Amino acid sequence: VEAFEGTDTEYSLFVQAIGNDLLKSGDLAVVGLRYTDATTSNRYALSLNTRYPISDTFRINPRLQTEYRRNTDDDTDQWFVRPSMRMEYRWRKQTRFELDVGGEYSNRELTDDTSQTDSYFISVGYRHDF
Repeated sequence: VEAFEGTDTEYSLFVQAIGNDLLKSGDLAVVGLRYTDATTSNRYALSLNTRYPISDTFRINPRLQTEYRRNTDDDTDQWFVRPSMRMEYRWRKQTRFELDVGGEYSNRELTDDTSQTDSYFISVGYRHDF
């Protein structure tokens, strides 16, 4: 493998606040902020992650991440938005069924054009604790 140029020093700062029992006993909310100074970009990100019990056996977990990226190597701007929703049903004490759906939407302002990318995902599974 041919050698390639290494990166310079990169920095990342992440802070978050966590709260529980805000709307209902057993709920959870996490807000996070991140700044990254990398070799080829500067990034600013916000994340929201919540968990809300609908009942003793069913809970939802809406999440949202957004990021602004200033690409210093080609002088372009880029936005990412990543919404998702996770649902969990506890069938018995040791068995859970999970559904996770979401997407990522990206918009990059190029020198003479705009690039837009959309992607989606779905994941279905179960967990059994022994």
